Amino acid sequence: MRLLPFSNRSVWRSISFGLGRRFLFLFGTLITCFAITALLVNTHIQERMIAERLQVQKASLRDLLVEVTSSYLFDYRVSDLEIILENLFEQDEITRLSVHDVDGLVIAEGDIDAPGFLAQIEDPLLARAIAEQAEVTESDRDFLSMAVPVTLGDELMGFVRVDISLSRYKQQLSEIQAANVSVGLLSVLAGIIFSFLAANRLTRPLRRLIAATDAAKGGDLNQEIVMSTNDEIEVLSISFNEMLRELRRSLEEINTLAYRDKLTGIANRALFTENLEATASAIAAKQEKAAVLFLDLDRFKQINDTLGHDVGDEMLKSFAQRLESVVTASGWSVQTALRPYREGRSKKPDAIIARLGGDEFTIILRDIRETDDAQKLADGILEAFKSPFTIGQHTINSSTSIGVAIMPDHGGNSVAIMKNADTAMYQAKQAGRNTYRIYDAEMAQAAIDRLKLEADLRLALKEEQLTCYLQPQFDVATEALVGAEALVRWQHPERGMLTPEEFLPIADAAGLLPNIGRLMLSRATELAAAWPSVEGRDLRLAVNITVDDLSSEENIASILDTIKMSGLDPGRVELEITENTAMEYNSDIEERLQMLSFARLRLAVDDFGVGYSNLARLKALRFDTLKMDRSLLSGVGHDPSAEALVMSIIQMAKSLDLEVVGEGVEERSQLLFLRDCGCDIVQGYSLARPLEPDQFLKLAAVERQSKLPAQAN
Repeated sequence: MRLLPFSNRSVWRSISFGLGRRFLFLFGTLITCFAITALLVNTHIQERMIAERLQVQKASLRDLLVEVTSSYLFDYRVSDLEIILENLFEQDEITRLSVHDVDGLVIAEGDIDAPGFLAQIEDPLLARAIAEQAEVTESDRDFLSMAVPVTLGDELMGFVRVDISLSRYKQQLSEIQAANVSVGLLSVLAGIIFSFLAANRLTRPLRRLIAATDAAKGGDLNQEIVMSTNDEIEVLSISFNEMLRELRRSLEEINTLAYRDKLTGIANRALFTENLEATASAIAAKQEKAAVLFLDLDRFKQINDTLGHDVGDEMLKSFAQRLESVVTASGWSVQTALRPYREGRSKKPDAIIARLGGDEFTIILRDIRETDDAQKLADGILEAFKSPFTIGQHTINSSTSIGVAIMPDHGGNSVAIMKNADTAMYQAKQAGRNTYRIYDAEMAQAAIDRLKLEADLRLALKEEQLTCYLQPQFDVATEALVGAEALVRWQHPERGMLTPEEFLPIADAAGLLPNIGRLMLSRATELAAAWPSVEGRDLRLAVNITVDDLSSEENIASILDTIKMSGLDPGRVELEITENTAMEYNSDIEERLQMLSFARLRLAVDDFGVGYSNLARLKALRFDTLKMDRSLLSGVGHDPSAEALVMSIIQMAKSLDLEVVGEGVEERSQLLFLRDCGCDIVQGYSLARPLEPDQFLKLAAVERQSKLPAQAN
C-alpha cells in the first residue's frame, strides 16, 4: 500500500522548514481564513432565516389571535374564548396567553392557574399598549412578548397579551453554530492537508535540487537532474547541471595541477605521498605488505649538462614511459586516476608510479606476498633499461639504481619507508650503479656515516684538508718519466688518509665535485709549474675535469685563468674527460672543447672501454689522447680475447692519430704486452705508486732515461 506523502517523515521534514514551511503557512492561512469567513457568513444567513421565520410565526400568531378574539369579544362569548386560549396555550412556545379589555382587566386566560376574570395585573408592556393604543413588542434572550390591540372596524375591543419562549429557536441556533463549527474544523483540516500536498508538490523540484546539491557537496559530481516544470525551476536545474559539468572539468584541471607531474604525465610527489600514507594505514589495519621502489637515473646530470635540458626532459619522459610499460608487463595494474586512493571508495590498483622530482622516481607495490615480488620487478626494470634510449638524433645508454624497502618490515609509516628506500638506492649506487639493493638495518648506519662524511667533506674544503697526489706516467718504449696525473686525497683528522673511491661518490651526490675539481686544478698546476725537465723534456700534467666544468663558457674561462695564474705552459696540461661525458655531447660542449683545444690544452678520454664510445667521434672532438680503463688489462697474460680487444683498441686509436695511455699496469707482463702493441704511455703500481708532491720531485730529479724509476715507499 502506497503511503500518503505526509506519512513520509523525510518529506515532512523537508517541507517543515524554509520555502516549504512558507508555502504550508501561506496555504494554511488562506484556507483557514476562507473557512472562517464562510462559517461566519453561513451562520449569519441561518440566524437571519430563523429570525425571519420567528417574525413570520409571530405575525401569524398575532393575526390569528386578533381574528379569533375579535369575534368572541364582539359576541362576548368568554367561555368559548377561554377554551380556544387554553388550546393555544398548550403549544410549547407559548408561555403566556391572555385577553384583556380596553382597561387592561383580564377577560380570558390560556393558563387555568392564572388570575381569574376581570383581574387587574401589573403588566408594563400591556400598560404601554393601552396607553399607545398600538401594538408593543419586547424581547430578551429567553422570551418574545407582545401586547396587541384587538379591533373590530374602528372600534377597540381589547388587547391580547402573549409571551413566546425562544428556547427552541436558541436550540436551533446552537445546533446551527455547532454544525458550522464542525464544518469549519473539517474545512481547516482539509485545508491543512491540501496545503501539505500543494507545498509538497511545489517544493518537490527544490528538494531534488537540494538533494543533488548535498550529493555534490559529498563528492558526487557525476549526477544529472532532469525536470520538466516549464518554469524557472527547470531553468535552475539546467544551470545546476551546467555547473556540475564545469565543476567536473575544473576538478580534473585541479587534480592535474595538484597530482600530475607536468613533464612526464605520471603521478607527482603529492599524489605519491597521499597514496603511500593511505597504503600505510591499510597495511596497519589488514596486516598486509607493500613494497616501495626508489629509482634514480644514473649519471643523468651528465646528460643534462652535455646534451642540454631539452634532451634531458625528453629522456625523463621516455624513462617514465618505459618504466610504466615494464610494471604493466610484469602483471601489475598501474593507477592512472589523478586522485589519492581511498580504501572502499575506488578500485584498488596494484601499483602507482610517480616522479618525485629531478631524476627520482618511485613505485608502490600493494599487497605483495613475498619480497621476491619486488625483486622480480627490479630485475625486470634493470633488464629493460639495457636497451638504449633514442632521443632525437641522440642514442643514450642509461641505467638506473634502485632501492627497495618493504612495508611494514622496513618502516610502518610513509616517512620511514621512504627514508629507508632512499638509503637502499644509495647503496645500489655505491655498488656501481645499474643494480638494486634491498634495505637492511646495516644500511641505516651506513647512511648515518655517509651524512657525517659529507659534513666532514664540506669542512675539509674550508680547512684545506684535501691534498694533491701525483701518479707518475712513463714512456712505454724507454720507461722514462713523462709526467703525472693529479689525484685527490683526503687527510681525514679521524680516519686518516682516504682514497677517492671513499669520498668522491659522496661529493658527487652532494654536488661538491666542481669545488674539488677547481681546487685540484689550482694546486696541481702550481706544483707542475715548478717541475724540472727530464732529459730536456718538460713533464706534463694530467688533470680530471667533470661535465660541470664544460657546462658554461664561464667555467672554461675559469679553467684557462687558473692555468694562466699558475705560470704553467698550457701545452703541458692535459684535461681528462670520462668516456661517457665525451660521447654524450651537444654542440655547446663541442664548442667548449674546441675553446680548450685552441688554448693549446691537450684533451684526453679517460676510462675508455667501459662505455659506448665511437673512436671517429673522439677524433672529431679534437681529443689527443685515449686512456684505456684499467679493467681492459685484467685479462692480459691469460685471456687471448681480452688481449685481442686491447690490441684492436690501440690499433684503431693509432689509425686516428691518438696517443694511447694504459692505466692500472700492475704487472711487468702487462707493460711488455702494451709495448708490443704500440701503446705510448703507461701508469700503474708496476712502475710507481701515487706520490706526494715532494716525493715526485725527488723522482724527477734522479730520473734517468737509461733505468727504471725507484719505487716509492
